[in-house]
Amino acid sequence: TVKREKAKHHLGDMDSAKYAKHLVLFRASVPMLDHLVGLAAPHIPGMAGPDAVRKVVMHNRDCVWAIARRNKYDPANPIGEGFIAMLPLTAKGLFRLAAKEFNGADPDLNLVTKPGEKPAGLYMWGTYAPGTLAGAISLFMDEVAAPPYAGVNLYSRPNTPEGVRYNEALGLKRGPVIGGIVASHLYEFVRTVRR
Repeated sequence: TVKREKAKHHLGDMDSAKYAKHLVLFRASVPMLDHLVGLAAPHIPGMAGPDAVRKVVMHNRDCVWAIARRNKYDPANPIGEGFIAMLPLTAKGLFRLAAKEFNGADPDLNLVTKPGEKPAGLYMWGTYAPGTLAGAISLFMDEVAAPPYAGVNLYSRPNTPEGVRYNEALGLKRGPVIGGIVASHLYEFVRTVRR
């Protein structure tokens, strides 16, 4: 067996006061989505287009979180420099993700929970956080520590070598078992409810 290296920045241990003290995380508004998708599209193969992202955010505002450097952030006119996008999936949505039957480029909204509903899993739909913006993942983890997301496992399907390294550096493990399916294309971060 191959011994895995310990996660460099384990998601469960990240302190936002340390990793993101110069960053702000906020829910992306519909008007800023074109800008955010435009920033990331050259770097994320097969990424959802602006229309699909807009449809998802109008269904559940928690799905896209914008990132900005604190010294550039204007609350009256917030502009994101990056983002963390997630899909809070229903049990059927999580099963479809495991079975490779989930269309991430144009998600079926019946598989995504509505605001306030507890999901079966949080699918990390896309992250664009180059350089120092990467620390915003700690702010995101603070956000999803509260209901309805508390204790819900995170799932990711990296499609670049950088994405694989990022997942492994954060402590996600490859090949979770979901509904009896070994999902070798997915990574999982198992969470417990914070006390």
